[in-house]
Amino acid sequence: MLDYIFQFVDTVYFHVGKDNIRSRIAMEKLGAENKGEHEIAYFGEPSRMNILYQIKKENWL
Repeated sequence: MLDYIFQFVDTVYFHVGKDNIRSRIAMEKLGAENKGEHEIAYFGEPSRMNILYQIKKENWL
């Protein structure tokens, strides 16, 4: 999936729930860079803390 999207963009961002340890470990195994915590308000739900991860095209290839 990332190979495909990097044909069109140079950077991909992922929002992962702060308490979602399994997904956070997966992001780190992919080489994603932790860019810090962000509070995100989803439609009809209270705000939640997320970790913003970034993968750059040059780091993926």
